[in-house]
Amino acid sequence: MSVPHLHRQLQAQLSQWICPQDQRHLQVFCENVAAMLQAQSACLSTGCPI
Repeated sequence: MSVPHLHRQLQAQLSQWICPQDQRHLQVFCENVAAMLQAQSACLSTGCPI
């Protein structure tokens, strides 16, 4: 499975500023931020009013 372009961009940019003890933390954080940006919503539940 290929990594989406937005996720790769976020990870490359954030890697310049932070150095996590475990790279998996950065990967999951980037996945979550990319999902929120693509959904155009910061709501974590599906029932969130817009």
